[in-house]
Order: sequence, then C-alpha cells, then structure tokens
Amino acid sequence: MLFAGTQDGTILAWKSGSDTNLFELAASLKGHSGGGVSLVVGANRLYSGSMDHTVRVWDLNTLECIHTLNGHTDTVMSVICWDYYLLSSSLDGTMKVWAETVDGNLEVIYTHNIGHVAHIED
Repeated sequence: MLFAGTQDGTILAWKSGSDTNLFELAASLKGHSGGGVSLVVGANRLYSGSMDHTVRVWDLNTLECIHTLNGHTDTVMSVICWDYYLLSSSLDGTMKVWAETVDGNLEVIYTHNIGHVAHIED
C-alpha cells in the first residue's frame, strides 16, 4: 500500500491493482482535523502525525482508526516505529516514546524536552 496525508487531514491509501502494476485508490482515511504531516508503517499498523497535535493509529487490515494518541501541544512532525515502540516528535519541543499496554492501548512511557540544540562548529 501507498499512503499520503492531505492538508484537510484525510489520508489517502492506494493498493496495487491485481491485474496491473498501477495503484488504485483503496480508501480515504478520515479522522484528523488538521493536515497529515508524517506517516509510518509498522507492526501491521499505519501511524499518522498531524497538525491537530495527535497521532492516529490505523489497522492496515481494516483501514480503521483504532487509537488516537493525545499528548503533544503542537504539530506532530515525525513518527517512527522502533522495535516495540512508537516515537513522535512535535513542534512543541518534545519527543515522546509510546509503548503498548496490556489492554492494547498506547501510552507515553518517556518524554524528552528537546529545547535548544547546540551548534558545533569545526
């Protein structure tokens, strides 16, 4: 599958056609109220970061949103899957590490305040 976030918050999903090598629009995933900025696939899920300050978790089998992660106070610029963790970074100056709980939800287990990054000169 191929995914793209749009300015209105919709995520478009395309599947490769079975008879051709062309991609066909399979779904329009609705849920974000702000533009889709970052997308990553991992663990049979799509994770989307948005200008609405949330990360949404989409099941790749059903293309349904199964979780909405709240915790950032500004645009989520990046989402990364790493082993059993989801990392998100935001214009609010934080990076969050999310882990799955026993009941299948995701919760923040670590928050790092990015602050100012020092510039190293040669």
